[in-house]
Amino acid sequence: MSDPCFYSRYRSMAQMSGPVSSVLKLQYRKETSDSASSGSSSFLFRGVSNSLFALLLLCSLSWASLSLEAETTSSAENEDFSRISESVVQINVESVAFSYTDPWQSPRLQGSGGTGFIIEGNRIMTNAHVVSGAVQIRIKRPSQKKDYPARVSFIAHDCDLAILTVNDPEFFKGATPLQIGDQPSLNTPVTVLGFPIGGNRLSITRGVVSRIDMDV
Repeated sequence: MSDPCFYSRYRSMAQMSGPVSSVLKLQYRKETSDSASSGSSSFLFRGVSNSLFALLLLCSLSWASLSLEAETTSSAENEDFSRISESVVQINVESVAFSYTDPWQSPRLQGSGGTGFIIEGNRIMTNAHVVSGAVQIRIKRPSQKKDYPARVSFIAHDCDLAILTVNDPEFFKGATPLQIGDQPSLNTPVTVLGFPIGGNRLSITRGVVSRIDMDV
């Protein structure tokens, strides 16, 4: 039984001419006769074929395992994202604006917006500058069609933080309070959710921490 590897090599040699072709053909005949006498070539070819099949099977199983792991991780990340996004709050504010250049003019109402998030105790944390001077605050979650009135419970301008409360328990239905995590390091991947420039749709921005600056 001829070795397919030798047969392929012979086909390549058959296309050659000259002294080199003659030498290679003689070498082929010698290798063929040696293989026919011992049968080791066929055995070697079958061994290589079995090893190659086992390697391909192992690669296929590894790929399937990695694919399943990636799908599981992606599903868990989507669940976490949905849970977190439902605790992000859109804040619409009406505040009184005074004109320091024309102080004799009557104060006027102006609208603005911002972002907050639900924390323990049915409270909402936001920035102080978002609700500073507010005469009316209305908030809603991304999945809600109606907004709810809110009021400022605590405000601290020195750290730019404020705590809001909502009397209607329906606002918090199905929401998971968020916890403040550790400060991320430089170049750490982050995902930012909120309503930075108004609008009724949740804004999603992905990037890395490029700088950490803290006033002491």
